[in-house]
Amino acid sequence: MKIAVISDIHENINNLKKCKEILDNKNINFVIVLGDLVNPGIAKYLGENFKGVCILGNNDGDIYNISKNLGENFDFISKTYTEYELENKKFFLTHYDDLAQVMDKETQDFILYGHNHIKFAKIIRNCLVLNPGTLGGIRNSPSFAIIDTKTKNHEFIDL
Repeated sequence: MKIAVISDIHENINNLKKCKEILDNKNINFVIVLGDLVNPGIAKYLGENFKGVCILGNNDGDIYNISKNLGENFDFISKTYTEYELENKKFFLTHYDDLAQVMDKETQDFILYGHNHIKFAKIIRNCLVLNPGTLGGIRNSPSFAIIDTKTKNHEFIDL
């Protein structure tokens, strides 16, 4: 299964719409969102256009309305990290790079994080550790990632 990994949208609806166009062309509709949506309007757009899982970031203050607007198409995690299972693969999801760094790479298939806006991908002990960068384009060029849950191959998409 191919899925998109998005982080640090920071209210940039235009980049989110560009991301959706690319994902539609690739027939990918499941996304993992690693926080920093910033407002409930972004959550509403995500909930109306994708299905997936979303974890909180450090700039997601209106938790109630973000959760409500994501709707039924999303699992919303209101914690700083979680273990998530998809396609019989184990995912460790967090917004925070420091939590990702200390996570045991032998117990997970994927460790996904955001926060520092720096694209990163490396296989460590058969675990793909990945940061998709920032979709919002804050401090770095806007990007997101696509991963294959079977092969652990990844692709960064720059907008």
